[in-house]
Amino acid sequence: RTPLTLILSPLEKIMANRTYKDKDYNELGVIRRNGLRLLDLVNQLLDLSKLDSGKLKLELMEADIIKILRLSFSSFISLADKKRIQFNFQLPDDELLTCFDRGKLETIMNNLLSNAFKYTPEGGEIKCIVHIKEAGKEPEKDVIEISVRDTGPGIDKNKLDLIFDRFYQADEQHHIEGGGTGIGLSLTKELVHLIHGEIKVSSQPGKGTCFIVIIPLGKDHLKESEYVIVKPELRPEPKLVEDILSDEISADSIETESVPDKKTIQVLIVEDNRDLSAYLKEQLQRNYLIEEASDGEEGLKKAIKNIPDLIITDIMMPKMDGVELCKRVKTNERTSHIPVIMLTAKADIESRIKGLETGADDYIIKPFNIHELRIRVINLIKQRQILRKRFAGSLNVTPGDIAFNSYDVQFINRIFGVVEEHLADLDFSVKDLQGKAGMSHTQLYRKLFALTGLSPSKFIRTFRLKRAAKLMTQENEKVTKIAYSVGFNNLSYFTKCFKEQYGISPSAYCRKFSE
Repeated sequence: RTPLTLILSPLEKIMANRTYKDKDYNELGVIRRNGLRLLDLVNQLLDLSKLDSGKLKLELMEADIIKILRLSFSSFISLADKKRIQFNFQLPDDELLTCFDRGKLETIMNNLLSNAFKYTPEGGEIKCIVHIKEAGKEPEKDVIEISVRDTGPGIDKNKLDLIFDRFYQADEQHHIEGGGTGIGLSLTKELVHLIHGEIKVSSQPGKGTCFIVIIPLGKDHLKESEYVIVKPELRPEPKLVEDILSDEISADSIETESVPDKKTIQVLIVEDNRDLSAYLKEQLQRNYLIEEASDGEEGLKKAIKNIPDLIITDIMMPKMDGVELCKRVKTNERTSHIPVIMLTAKADIESRIKGLETGADDYIIKPFNIHELRIRVINLIKQRQILRKRFAGSLNVTPGDIAFNSYDVQFINRIFGVVEEHLADLDFSVKDLQGKAGMSHTQLYRKLFALTGLSPSKFIRTFRLKRAAKLMTQENEKVTKIAYSVGFNNLSYFTKCFKEQYGISPSAYCRKFSE
């Protein structure tokens, strides 16, 4: 999937800058279509590999199975119009909420329909019918029956038993555009068996072929070891393979985003593939300072030393993988605040859950759209900016208001406690805070700035001013006494700083709350 990312993502960018009038646009389209076919083949081979090793589990979620089937069928309408094939489908009108694996159901239907459209000639007909069959007596189960019937050339009776064999190709496949690989129907049958279903085929040479898939509903027929329950938000909305890289996000729309200042935003790219690392750097360096690492160990060292604003990491790497890197980053007080985006070829739900459980903030499956990655980077950085503004704008801010995890809460609690302990100490400095925090000047600066938007010196001053403002609302004390109690020994400097922070003088602030 990494080489496909390096083929399809730059290709899409090239095509976005061309028009249909360009002489080489059609050639680029050929590259893209065949790149997507290769991606589809890779996905199916990965699924077959997991099936062979017994590691492919069902990812069950509760949804309306009729709606999902209708969406799957509808996605072929434009292809039917293009090939001038009459395409009809019939489904029950009522919704049917049940537990099922949406991704595998869509793969089954896409393979059967793609096969039907591949063999049905212009002017032919494809018809899909969905029936719900309620169970009679136990041990029967409610099932959904889906038939896909076409008017293609049909299959000889002596070959019907072979079409589900892996890598088997019928003679007819050599006479159609694109040929075939003999993987689609084999994978379809194995996925149907994985969900304890049944697939049947009947055919008449010269008249067409009919596939019938029967799938039991719910999960009572499954063992707990055969599935995981998926929350809808953990499963990305699936896309047709033809559309996976065609998101209508232009470079112009990216430019309208308020991209942070390049001088202050640092992104660490941890990727063992040199070409992909170079490509990511090229795409992001216009807006950010880029640091690179070739494996997880190097990435962790650079993260601790430099405290970047964001980390983009591959998962499968030598020495230390991305999951372990993320875990180490998120459990280290120096780096726990840093948002992490994981890039991975592993699309299964267990890998996504594992990545998110380590604290990853986002999870992008290869091949990915570079514009989508750039927007996700912007959004994560903006989230941090919102929390910084919350600290600066509110008088009563708790550590939980500006931290994303328990390690950051502990850090802010400790820093708050240190400054509180030395609130009236006129000589308390940033160097003293560094010593208490156990960090270098750079580490403390970048950590505090990431969480509060303030340098250590401004953080100490802001903390003191917030405490002064709070005392003014609670106690009837003179401004001079309050200034000294929070570590200011110069009243005019205190007044200047207070006015910069709150827009009015300390005396006016006191009058406001005494009226």
